[in-house]
Amino acid sequence: MRLHVLAILMLITSGNTALAQTPPHTSDTTAGSMPSYSGTPIDATAYNAMVDRVGDAVMCADDCDRVARLISGYTPLVPMEPDGQTPMTGEVAILFVIDEEGSPSGFLVERATSATLATYAVAALQTWQFEPALKDGHPVKMRARQIFPFVTE
Repeated sequence: MRLHVLAILMLITSGNTALAQTPPHTSDTTAGSMPSYSGTPIDATAYNAMVDRVGDAVMCADDCDRVARLISGYTPLVPMEPDGQTPMTGEVAILFVIDEEGSPSGFLVERATSATLATYAVAALQTWQFEPALKDGHPVKMRARQIFPFVTE
């Protein structure tokens, strides 16, 4: 069984989604332990291409002229169930702000199937760095929603 974490970016201003499949990551972590990030980087080019398919005008509305673009970051590590044998599955949705420097902050777990998955998802988002959104050529803050489905194949 192979475990995948798929990243979905949804901007609050639009309600539209862009799906970016990130490289698979398997983890030997156990429930309750904190993730460390020496693992799978996100394919920023593929992620941004999916965002581009939706379009800046739709995703920014009146808040920006160009949506924030992912530079780098890691997918969440996948914790194991308490039995130590089964990868945890579920979904986490996180609201956050991408500031004028492109750093994500202000994480608010909107929904999560478990607190452990939420912890891992927030820890992953903390590794992300963006080119900030632009309005009239100047960096601006942008609100965003990130959904992480933790699924097995």
